[in-house]
Amino acid sequence: MPHPSPAAIQQAAGVVARGSSPVRVMEDEAPDDLVDEYIEWFINRRGGKEARVAAIKKAGGVLAEQFFDLLAIYKLKGDEWERLGVPVGIGLGLSRDVKIFLSSREV
Repeated sequence: MPHPSPAAIQQAAGVVARGSSPVRVMEDEAPDDLVDEYIEWFINRRGGKEARVAAIKKAGGVLAEQFFDLLAIYKLKGDEWERLGVPVGIGLGLSRDVKIFLSSREV
């Protein structure tokens, strides 16, 4: 299965480029709701032990506090997750799986 391009991810996430920075355009969903849905989806897909699920929920809280959207989550790197106080393994998984989540919503 081919991976969607960054442009396809932006389009699926409701991001339209204007000038040099992307602007989120959501017709029927608030960005916060989409991130909340993504965190729940990620827990169901990658959860496991109670400590891991707790770390994922904590990461979701950090993302919500900082008003991250899916495109921003997708672009985060290991050191950025560390600065946010999110375990790197959880953070990198969250960044990686944005594409899979968006593809699953298209079905």
